[in-house]
Amino acid sequence: MDFATGDCIIPFDADLQHPAEIIPKFIEKYKEGFDIVNAVRFKREGETWLKKTTSIIFYKIINKFSNVKLEPNVGDFRLISRQVLEELKKMPERRRFMKGLFSWVGFKTVNIEYVQKPRNAGKTKWNYIKLINFAIEGITSFSTIPLQFTSVIGVLISIFAFFMDYT
Repeated sequence: MDFATGDCIIPFDADLQHPAEIIPKFIEKYKEGFDIVNAVRFKREGETWLKKTTSIIFYKIINKFSNVKLEPNVGDFRLISRQVLEELKKMPERRRFMKGLFSWVGFKTVNIEYVQKPRNAGKTKWNYIKLINFAIEGITSFSTIPLQFTSVIGVLISIFAFFMDYT
């Protein structure tokens, strides 16, 4: 994103699961005045029941505990305008949870549905450990609930330790 020079950019995975044929629809929506055009997976071919279920659970959890609402089934495949890109580049975060940041910046957004095809070749590098870490990063980036929870636990442990010292 730091090296993009156009009026808009479209992050695109190389595994051929993102259908290039909807890019003209992205551009059409961009010309209508939308700054972010999300590609929403209407159907996810080639994914396991577990992957689909954990994805549903993740979106429910993050949308329950965060002020920033994430559109379920939206990945990195989208169009973003130069204005959005410049705002994102101003953010100092080193580890950016982009799904959240795209929603958080607050620009005019529209969704286009597509069918995600099975991976054409190769295997995903996203194992369940990486996906769990990604989910934790997203939740901790856009919610104060984990901080509040750990604060309460810390206070309770401190109180317990205080009383154990005097018994």
